[in-house]
Amino acid sequence: MNVQLTSEQRAVVDKVLCKENVLILGPAGVGKSVVVRAITHELSKQGIKPAILAPTSQAAENVGGVTLHSFAFKDFGD
Repeated sequence: MNVQLTSEQRAVVDKVLCKENVLILGPAGVGKSVVVRAITHELSKQGIKPAILAPTSQAAENVGGVTLHSFAFKDFGD
């Protein structure tokens, strides 16, 4: 991934890599999707496939995730 993250964005990615929980909020255009994609990229390099959840279908589509509602009712099998 060749996107230059700001120091704040990098700090969020680093927190996730240190197994801390994060909640990414902000208005349109501040780079939330960029951070989520960077996190997903870093975790995939470690063989981890995170569940990416978003409140709306548009937001979920932007980050390659699913809505909270569809995740809650997903059949994970037994």
